[in-house]
Amino acid sequence: MVNWYYLSSFVLSAVILHTKPWRLGRREKNLPPGPPTQFFIGNAAQYPKVFPYFKFVEWAKTYGDVFSLKILNNTIIVINSAAAVKEILDKQGVLTGNRPEFHMLVRADGPTMPNQNMDTHVWKSGRKAARAFLTSNGLKAHWPTQQAEFAQFLVDILDKPEDLFTHLKRTMVSTVTTLVYGKRLPQYKGTEAETYFKGVKLLNEVMDPTAHPPIDLFPALKYVPARWASWKGLCARAKALRDGLYTGLFTEVEQKVASGTDVGSYLGNILLNLDELEMNMDEAKAMAKVLMDAGAETSTSYLQSFVLALINFPECQKRAQKELDAVVGTDRLPTFEDFPNLPYVNAFIKEVHRFRPVVPLGLPHSAAQDVKYKGYIIPAGSTILTNLCKPNLLNPGNSFAHPEDHSAGGIYHDPRFFTDPEEFMPERFLQSEFGTRTDIKVDTEGFRENLPFGSGRRICPGAEMASKTIAINAMNLLWAFSFSQDASGTGGMAIDAYQKPGVELAAHPFSCGVVVRDEKRAALMRDWHADASRMNALEIPHYFPTFLWKFWLADICHVSHVLRDPRIHAYDVYENELTETRTMPACARSAFEDFRDDSMTNECATVLAEVESAFVRLESLAEQALLELMRSIPSPTSDSPRRAQVVLDRHHVDQIRTYLVFLRFRNSPKYAEIATTMCRPKSHSLGNSIFSRPFFLQVRQRVILEGMLQFFKSCPGVSACTEQTEARRRPTVFNDERDDFHRAMQNYCWKFSEAEVCIGLASEKQEYMMTDKCYGTLHEGFVDDEASTDLFFSIFPTLAVYILAGPDHDLDDNPTANKVAIDYGLETPSDIHLRNAMLLQTYPQRLYFCTLLSVTQSISSYDEFRWIPEHQDYSRLKQRCRQKHTIEGVKKTLLVKGRVVITDLTDEVVKSGREPLYHGSFSDVWKGTWDDTASEQRRVVALKFLRQVMVQNVREKLLKRLQDEVVAWYRLDHANILPLFGIVQSPNTVGMVSPWCENGTMAHYIRRNPNVDRLNLLAQVASGVAYLHSFSPAVIHGDLKGGNILIGDDGQPLITDFGLSKVVEDLSDSLHLGTSFFAGSTRWMAPELVFTLVEDDGRPPVVTTQSDVYSFASVCFEVMAGKLPFCHRSNDHAVLVDILRGVPPSLGISTFSSVKPAAEPGLWSLLNRCWDQDPSRRPSMHEAASTLRTLDNL
Repeated sequence: MVNWYYLSSFVLSAVILHTKPWRLGRREKNLPPGPPTQFFIGNAAQYPKVFPYFKFVEWAKTYGDVFSLKILNNTIIVINSAAAVKEILDKQGVLTGNRPEFHMLVRADGPTMPNQNMDTHVWKSGRKAARAFLTSNGLKAHWPTQQAEFAQFLVDILDKPEDLFTHLKRTMVSTVTTLVYGKRLPQYKGTEAETYFKGVKLLNEVMDPTAHPPIDLFPALKYVPARWASWKGLCARAKALRDGLYTGLFTEVEQKVASGTDVGSYLGNILLNLDELEMNMDEAKAMAKVLMDAGAETSTSYLQSFVLALINFPECQKRAQKELDAVVGTDRLPTFEDFPNLPYVNAFIKEVHRFRPVVPLGLPHSAAQDVKYKGYIIPAGSTILTNLCKPNLLNPGNSFAHPEDHSAGGIYHDPRFFTDPEEFMPERFLQSEFGTRTDIKVDTEGFRENLPFGSGRRICPGAEMASKTIAINAMNLLWAFSFSQDASGTGGMAIDAYQKPGVELAAHPFSCGVVVRDEKRAALMRDWHADASRMNALEIPHYFPTFLWKFWLADICHVSHVLRDPRIHAYDVYENELTETRTMPACARSAFEDFRDDSMTNECATVLAEVESAFVRLESLAEQALLELMRSIPSPTSDSPRRAQVVLDRHHVDQIRTYLVFLRFRNSPKYAEIATTMCRPKSHSLGNSIFSRPFFLQVRQRVILEGMLQFFKSCPGVSACTEQTEARRRPTVFNDERDDFHRAMQNYCWKFSEAEVCIGLASEKQEYMMTDKCYGTLHEGFVDDEASTDLFFSIFPTLAVYILAGPDHDLDDNPTANKVAIDYGLETPSDIHLRNAMLLQTYPQRLYFCTLLSVTQSISSYDEFRWIPEHQDYSRLKQRCRQKHTIEGVKKTLLVKGRVVITDLTDEVVKSGREPLYHGSFSDVWKGTWDDTASEQRRVVALKFLRQVMVQNVREKLLKRLQDEVVAWYRLDHANILPLFGIVQSPNTVGMVSPWCENGTMAHYIRRNPNVDRLNLLAQVASGVAYLHSFSPAVIHGDLKGGNILIGDDGQPLITDFGLSKVVEDLSDSLHLGTSFFAGSTRWMAPELVFTLVEDDGRPPVVTTQSDVYSFASVCFEVMAGKLPFCHRSNDHAVLVDILRGVPPSLGISTFSSVKPAAEPGLWSLLNRCWDQDPSRRPSMHEAASTLRTLDNL
C-alpha cells in the first residue's frame, strides 16, 4: 500500500526554487479559489494529514468543484467532479500527465515508470512495454495458469477459512508473479508473497513523513551523512529487501530465457525484445517491479472491500447468489462467459468500486505546462489530485463512521449525482450506466467505467487484467461460499476499519464466518483445482523434438544451403506480433526435467540418468527411421493414387511407434499428473486404482522411472544400451506392487496395443511449425469417431504421422515378418484445411514459418470452418502477412540475388541522433557509426531508410524500388561508385549502409571550392556511369543529377542513389532496355521519357543507357554553370513544355567561366551531342569520359 503520508509529505515539503520570499504562501490571482492562506506557509497549517478527503469535500462546498491550495510557493489543485476530470486530466492529458517528485520514494525504490514524467525514456519505454503485454490476447495466453490460481484460492478457503485474509494476499501476488515472472507461489509463508508484503510494509514506513525531514523542501538534506540521517538507513533497508526480492525473480527469468525454457512471461518477452523496446536490463527489471506493485496490492485491497461488503450487506449477498444460481447452476463453476449474463453481480462489483475506491484521491498528477480551465490557470508544476469519494459510510449499527462528517461528497459520493450516496445500493447500476440518479436529469459527462483506474494518459495499463481478475474471483466467492460477521468484532466498513494513513484503502486484517454453500460445490472446487493444476502450462511445458526443425527447414528453406542462419518468421498469436529470427527455437530442457527434485535420492537420480540416456537413444533411432520413411514415400503428384502402401523394416516401425507413443504421453495432461501429483511431497491419489498405493515418495519416484525405462527397453535398439546398468542396480522393494504399477502404466500412460502408425501424404505443404500445443488429443472435431486421432506429428511439410487410438489392423499379426506394409493416404486440400483447423483449435501461442504468403493459405481453414471463436486473431495475421509480404521478398532478395549474399550489419550499426539529417522523395538519411570488426575500426556511415507509407499499394511499390536499388548497388565496385557496406533491418523496412561523405553533394562541394577542377570531376563521373553501362548485366542509373553525386573525403566524386536503377538483361545485341515507371527529376529527364508520359497511351516510359547520357549532360551543365538545367524556368510544368519543344537545358547560358577557353568549344559540342533529340545519335558514356579527359588536359 502506498502510504498517504507520502503525498502529504510532498505537499508540505515542496521545493522552493526561483521564488520571491514575500510571495511565499500567497495565492496568485488567476488560480482557482481556495481557503485563505497564511504568510509563508500558505495552507500548510490547514492541510489534513490523515484521510484528507473529508476536508476536501468541505472546501469543495465553499470553493467549487476545482479549488486550489498553496503550500509555501507550490500549488495543489483538487478536482471534485467528473466533468472537471475530463476537462483537465483527460482532454489535456499531454499537459497534465507528469508526476510530482518525491525524493524518498525514488531513493527507496528507484526510478520507475509511475513516478517518472511522460517525457522521460523510462516512462515511454515502460508504457510501450506494458501496453504490448497487457492486451486481451496476451492475457489469454496465461488463462490456464490463472485458473490454477483461482482454483487454489477456493480450495484454500475451503480448507482454512480462518486464513481468508492471507489467502487473498497469496492469490493476488501469485497471479501477478505468474504473469510477469512465469512463477507460481502455491504457499504464502516463506515465499516471495510473504517477502513482498514485508517490503510493502517497510516502504510505507519510508514514506511516513515523520520518519524523515522535509528533504524536498531543503534538497541540501540529501547530503547529510548517514550517521545523522536515520531515514537513509530506513531507505537502504527497504531498498535491500525489495531489490533482493525482484533481483531473485529477475535472475530466474533471465536464466529461463537463456536456456529457452521461458514460457512467455511478461519479463521474458521484454528480455527478448530489449532492442525493439529500447530498454536496458535495469529498466526491464524496474518495469516488472511496477506491474508487481500495481497489480498485486490494488487487487488485494479491492477484494478485501468486496468481502467486507458481503458480510455487512447480507441481503445484497443473497440477491447476487440467487442470480448466480439461476445462470450458472450447481453443476459447474462460473466463467468469464457468464459475466455479461449477471447484471446484479456486475452492479455489485461496480458499487464496491464507488463505495470504497481503492485509491480515493487517485495518484497525483503534475502539470507540465500552464493549463487553462474556465478562465483559471493551473500553473506548470502544480500537483493535481482527484477526490473520488468521502467514505462516510454508516456502520451496520447505524453509527456514523466518522464523527465529524454529516454530509456526503467527492465524485462518487456527491448527492447531486447519486441517490443516498452513503448507502450501499448495487441496484443503482441497474438503473443507469454509471449508477447516477434517475429521478432528476443528471449530466454524466466525465463519468466512465475506468475512472477508478486513473485519468488522462496515466490510466493504468493493467485495468483490463485487474477487472477480469476481480470479476472471476467475485463470481467464484459468491458461487462457492456464504460470508457473515463473526464474534471477533472485526469486519466493519467504517473508515477506521481501514489502515491509515494510506493512498490506498486497504482493510485492517479481519475475520468472518465463511461457510461452503453445499458439499456438491465443495467437490466441484476440488475437482477443478486438480484439473487446473494438471493443465497448468507453466508447470509442464511441452517437449519439442529439435530434429523437426532440420526436417522442416531442409524441405521449406530452399536457400538454407546458401545461408548459414536461415530466416524464420515467428507470429505471436496472442500479441499479434510478427517478428523475424535467425535462431531456431530449441528445446534446451530435458524431456524429464519435471522429475528432478531436491529430495530425489541418489538411486533415483541414477535411474533418471538411465531413462534420459535411453530416451536420447530412442530419439536418435526414431529420427533415422523417419528419414527412411521420407525416402520410401514418393512426392505426391496429380496422378498419385488416393491410397497406397509403403514397406518398412519392422524395427523402424517399432521405433517410430514407441517414440510417438511416448510423445503422446509426454505432452498430455497424464504426464503432468504423474510428474506433479505422484512425484512430489503431499501427493494426492489418482482415484481408486493402482496409482493410489501408498508408496513412500522416493520409492514411488523410482518405480515410475523404472516403468519408463522398461517401456524404452521394449524398443529394438534401445535395450542393449541399458541392460548392463539394469543388471547392476539393486532390486526395488515391493516387487509385487512394482509389477502391478508397471502394468497399470502400460494401460494408463502408453496404451501401446492401441497405437497404430498412420501416414498422411499432403497435397499441399504445411509451411508452418508449432513448438507449443502441437501434440495431444486432437479429436474435438470427431467426438463420435471411435478411431479419433490421439497424436498428430508433422515431420515434413508434406508428410504427417498419426497415432490412432483404434487401429484398423494389428501390426503384430505376423510378428516374425521383417517387413511391414503401412497404408498412407494422399490428403486433399480439404483434408489439409481440416487438419490445420484442428491444430489451431489448440490455441498455439506461436507459429513459425518461412514465407509470409504461404501461412495465409495454410490457415485458410478459419474462414471455412469457423471452429475457433477468436478467428479474428488469425484474420489479423493474414492482414499482417499482406502488409509484410513485400518486405519478406525484399529481405530474401537482399540476402540472395544471383548467388550474391549481402552483409547484414544490423547488430553492428547504431543510428546517431533522434532525427534524419536529409530527406529524399521517398527515403530519409541518418548518420550512424559502424564497428567494422573486419578492419577493427569504427566508421562513420550513412543509413538510408525507406520512409513509412501506410497506403498499401504505394508501400509495396516503394519496397520493390528499395529492393531494386540495393540489389543493383551492392554488386557494383568502382572508384566513382559509392560503396554499399551492407544493410540494416528494422521491424518494418530495410536500411542501406554506405560511407558518410562529409563533403556533401557535388553542387555543395563546388560552391565551397569554386576553383576545383570541374572537368576532372565530370570525367570521373562519366567513367563511373560508363562502368554501370558496361556491367554485366548492364545497370541504368535512371536518376542522374548533381544531388545524387557525393564527394568523398579524398575529393573523388561518388555516384549514389540507385532508386531508379535497372539491372538490364541482354535482350538484343544492339540495345539494353529496362522498363519502369519513371519517378526521376524533371529537369534532367530525357525527352523520349517525357513524350511517353505526355502521350499517356498506357505504355510505361522506357529507360535506356541513352537516357542516362542525356541526364549526364545536364549534370555537366549544372556543374560548369553553377545553375540548374532549364534555369530560366521556375516550375516543372514549364520545363516539360520546353523539353517537348526541343529547347536545350542550357537556354540563356552561352559560356562557362569555369572552364579553360581552349576546352569550352569541345565541351559545348559534347553537351549538344548528348542532348540530341534522337537517342541513337548520342555518344556512349565511354566516349563522353574520353572526351572530358582530353579536354581537361588541354
